[in-house]
Amino acid sequence: MKSVDLAGGAAVPVMLVILGIELAHAKMESDRTVIGLATFAKLVLTALVAFPLAAIMQLQGVARAVCIIEASMPTAVMASIVAVEFDARPKLVTGIVFASTVFSVITLTVLLGILQ
Repeated sequence: MKSVDLAGGAAVPVMLVILGIELAHAKMESDRTVIGLATFAKLVLTALVAFPLAAIMQLQGVARAVCIIEASMPTAVMASIVAVEFDARPKLVTGIVFASTVFSVITLTVLLGILQ
């Protein structure tokens, strides 16, 4: 059982190393528009969709805030790993993961201020 725990503990660091390798090889100049649109959609549009959905589901308080914040989180590193595995434009996906993570500092701060 200890070997399974050891392998499981290595999963996140290995994913981050793969993300770093992809970022080192990424040339984001050609895909700036796509990366910008995807980042905007993930960080802003999902929040705008989450507000009315939370109202429709009659969520209030912490449950409402969690729903909206979770919808507005940046693209997960796992998307980059899947893109590498299936050769589905991994450099583009890695750029989106990177950009959405960087800009989420701003959008999540604003969102937390709105939800207070």
